[in-house]
Amino acid sequence: MREFAALFDALDATGSKAEKIAAMASCFAGRRDSSAAWMLYFLSGQRLKRTISSRALARWVADASEIPEWLFRDSYAAVGDLAETISLLMDVRGAGEAAPVMLVEWVEDRLSSLRGMDESAQRERVLGWLSELERTERFLLVKMMTGAMRVGVSKGLVIKAVAQAAEIPETLVAERMMGTWRPSEAFMARLMAPESEGETAIGPRPFALASPIEELVGAGNGHAAEIAAVLGDVGGWLMEWKWDGIRAQLIRRAGGATAIWSRGEEVMTERFPEILAAAARLPAGTVLDGEVLAWRDGQPLPFATMQRRIGRTTLSARVLREAPVAMIAFDLLEAAGEDLRALPLRERRARLEV
Repeated sequence: MREFAALFDALDATGSKAEKIAAMASCFAGRRDSSAAWMLYFLSGQRLKRTISSRALARWVADASEIPEWLFRDSYAAVGDLAETISLLMDVRGAGEAAPVMLVEWVEDRLSSLRGMDESAQRERVLGWLSELERTERFLLVKMMTGAMRVGVSKGLVIKAVAQAAEIPETLVAERMMGTWRPSEAFMARLMAPESEGETAIGPRPFALASPIEELVGAGNGHAAEIAAVLGDVGGWLMEWKWDGIRAQLIRRAGGATAIWSRGEEVMTERFPEILAAAARLPAGTVLDGEVLAWRDGQPLPFATMQRRIGRTTLSARVLREAPVAMIAFDLLEAAGEDLRALPLRERRARLEV
């Protein structure tokens, strides 16, 4: 925890992206341990499920600090953050002098043990921890317990830092961090491993999302000539319909392993059994990028029809019948296990349409 607190302070102390990347890269260089994996987990924007309610925690700290609840509420209002309020109120002599405990132990042993305790046992355990830790460590502990962890770096900066620490391409780091992963030594070993050929993970590739052309920012209606000057002759364009569906990647691996991922890195495989069945005809080592649509008789259906499928854990025969889906593929990212992303889009599309 002490190491994570030091990194958090370093990140909080600067607004420079370069300095943030350097601080994280220095921390992760040569690391393969689970504590480093948990730091990466929090830095990349993921959180733990809440183990303690904010209301109970506020009541315990108010009692321990011997202040009335109204004063705690006023202090919280003035500070604006519960974790910071608690870290300030629990400043006591001796804080930070306890033997340091690794972050993995805090998460996997100490915090997980709270779930099986009654409130009085939780109160005793938590207040004991808060009195032993130094201020930033207390702040981070409260954030973890309440499921409110936020660190002031983007996932993109984290990817850059890991790539710098491991001396591998950023694109490879982004791929290895896609999807659902559990912080562990095995994950860190795979993440930091040297670049290798033929990686065949079932996770998605980073999604290529639409972004404005810098030269056209500010060019609105009535600027056709300006737009044409930037984009060139229409004969050289590749255009795609704006499908009203869910952006997705379909991955087919050896042995029939298949996954459908959303751009939010959520597995959607079981939600679309008809797409999964159709994917059985694809050769192993295929990765398609496209859109999942409500679809019938060769025509897209309104997005409202698709919404009947979204969020359902159980698909009845009636829902499958009334809201059928299909996947429209508009890019071929991998074929027969060969990564095609370095090829021009026109060539990938030609191979897709064969």
